Amino acid sequence: MHPWRSVMTVMAIGTLLAGCSTSPLARLERKADRIEGSLMSEKKRVLSMSAGEPGRAARLDYLSQLRGTLSAANVARATVPYVVEEAQRPIAYNVLDEVYSTIEWNIPLGPNDPARKMMPSSFSGNTLRLDAP
Repeated sequence: MHPWRSVMTVMAIGTLLAGCSTSPLARLERKADRIEGSLMSEKKRVLSMSAGEPGRAARLDYLSQLRGTLSAANVARATVPYVVEEAQRPIAYNVLDEVYSTIEWNIPLGPNDPARKMMPSSFSGNTLRLDAP
């Protein structure tokens, strides 16, 4: 066996084990960072359009709304360990994962696109509500 194969095998096993031990909070943080990067890239793309291009202003407003929702989700994520009972935390993390996925889905879409997804009812008004249906 080549020496590089054993090194690669050890690295692969280490990566798998590290991935398995990642907390839901850390996974959500990485997802939020990735989405923020996507939002920034899309905003740069829209800003590079000419100022008079139709839909540019509406698109920038829409991206700002998505960024506001991302900020609210990030605040909710940070407060979950302190304000949500431990038994309810998995539910809170699932709701926040759905919120992040919805933001990510909506980034390439326009504000009036029929494929646009709505936020989950448990995050209406940019507030985490675990008692919502």
